[in-house]
Amino acid sequence: GGIDKSFDAVLFVGYHSPAGFDGNPLSHTMNRGNNYVKFNGELCSEFLMHAFYAAELGVPSVFLSGDRALCSHVHHWDPQIRTVAVKEGLGEATISITPEEACERIRQAAKEGVENRASCHIQLPETLTMEISFKDHYRAHRASYYPGVKQTGPYTVEFTGHSVHEVATARMFFYNHTVKPKKGLPDPFFGKADIHTQFRSEARKCAINHEIRSGREGARIPCKVHTNRLQ
Repeated sequence: GGIDKSFDAVLFVGYHSPAGFDGNPLSHTMNRGNNYVKFNGELCSEFLMHAFYAAELGVPSVFLSGDRALCSHVHHWDPQIRTVAVKEGLGEATISITPEEACERIRQAAKEGVENRASCHIQLPETLTMEISFKDHYRAHRASYYPGVKQTGPYTVEFTGHSVHEVATARMFFYNHTVKPKKGLPDPFFGKADIHTQFRSEARKCAINHEIRSGREGARIPCKVHTNRLQ
C-alpha cells in the first residue's frame, strides 16, 4: 500500500515521540540506530516525515494520537490538527488513560479532524535539509557515499533536497544500507576489499531510481501512515 493524490486525509494512530525527545520510553525515529533526525535544524518525528510527504501530494494530515510530547510537537507544525494524548512518558514508564477512554477520544477527534480537513495545512519548505546523527560512526561513513550527502562529523551526515520525495529516497538508502545483517546472515559488504566501489554503485542505483520514479505521477515510497479514504 501507500498514499497517493486520491486520498482526502491522513490520520495517525499510535505514534510516538522522536529520537531526541523524552516524551516516551520508546522515543525513536524510524529505528534505534540514530541519536536524532533533523529537518532544517529541527528534530524530526516519523509523523513529520509522513505528513510532509502527504502534503507534497496535496493530502492534509488531520488527526494524530500518541504521547503528550508528540501532540505538542504536532501543534508546533499545524495547530489545526486534532490530537489525542493517550499517554505521558515518565522515565522508563508511562501514565496512560484507559483503553476505553482512548478509543472514545480517538473516535471523536478523528471525526472532527476529517470534518475540519480544509483548515489543516502543513507548510512545506522550498528546500529540505535532513541531518542524521547515527549511534555508530560506520553508518555515517556508509551513508556518505550517497550522491549529494555530506559527512559533517564522525557520526553525522547531511543531505539537502528540493522535494520530500528526494529526501525520503536518500533516507531509505541510509537505513537499508547502513545496518548490519542479523547474526548468521551473509553480509554483502563487510569484509570485502572493494567495499567502496560496491557502495558507490548501490548509492548511484538508488539515486537513479529516484530520478526515474520522480517523473511518474503518483510515484510511491513505503509509508507508515494510516490513511482514510472518504466515501
